[in-house]
Amino acid sequence: MGALHETGRLCVAGDWACIHGDLVALSYLARQIAETAPPPLHDELAQLAQRCEDPRRATAAWTRIKELAQS
Repeated sequence: MGALHETGRLCVAGDWACIHGDLVALSYLARQIAETAPPPLHDELAQLAQRCEDPRRATAAWTRIKELAQS
């Protein structure tokens, strides 16, 4: 339960980063979550971490990743 709780905290932080336009934080959080995420979630997060230059694309990718994680 500890790893799941930590991932949940990181996801909330990712939402905060998106809302505030903090793409550096979003990139960092995506890398942190990717470390323990299974494929294909890991791959999506790793790509997001590298593509956080564009706020609209990064926010859209974050939303898509959260939907993938919930399915």
